[in-house]
Amino acid sequence: MAMTSLLLYAFLASTISSLGGLVGGMLLLIRESLAKKLAHYLISFAAGVLLGVTFLDLLPEAAEAFVEPHDALRYVLLGVVVFFLIERFIASFHSHEPALVGDQHAETLAYARPLVIVGDTVHNFIDGVVVAVAFLASVPLGVVTAVSVLFHELPHEIADFAILVRSGMPRGRVMAVNILSALVAPLGTVLAYFYATTVKSAQPYLLAIAAGNLLYVALADLVPHLHHESGVKRVVVQLLLFGLGIAVIFLLPGHAEA
Repeated sequence: MAMTSLLLYAFLASTISSLGGLVGGMLLLIRESLAKKLAHYLISFAAGVLLGVTFLDLLPEAAEAFVEPHDALRYVLLGVVVFFLIERFIASFHSHEPALVGDQHAETLAYARPLVIVGDTVHNFIDGVVVAVAFLASVPLGVVTAVSVLFHELPHEIADFAILVRSGMPRGRVMAVNILSALVAPLGTVLAYFYATTVKSAQPYLLAIAAGNLLYVALADLVPHLHHESGVKRVVVQLLLFGLGIAVIFLLPGHAEA
């Protein structure tokens, strides 16, 4: 495939997945109670999708890209550590759990606005980089990675919209800020694409670090919220959606060849 076409596919996939995630936030603006309820289920499904992409696609691809497959794990670990440090530094108020927002006052949340906006922007940029690296490995891998970004962005945006609205920011401005933030993802895709194609030796390392990013998001940001659920019915539904997320990635055509 021509490199120009590959960049176009990666750019479009990154744009669609990032802007598509705003649907969750838009739903919160229209029907907040429904959006918060839906977020609980989306988190379960998104966690399964991310773990499926990480272990069924990105990690095997990263291992094959190294001369010594076990070397890939060192950079996966590096990815986990780096994204942990990034999140701790700028995302102290960047919660994926919208239900927590209702317990905080607008004055308190107003101080969180810059952190939420900056944290979301950095998060989107990293998502764009991950999508670019995945497309450079293979188109099927790029597609499933973009799908995983979309599903974890849905509950993520519900949380961000909830914090900004509760802080007193006008709804029109909340929407505008999040659209601009989402457009940073395709920017990250383009920059990562040109860097990786210019420095081809960096591609295996970027792929392993990307796997570390998705692994961190799944286990540090999403999975802990699954333990907040109670009641047999809700837990069973949660587990089914978690398993469905993994199954969807496993059954997607082409993932085994990615």
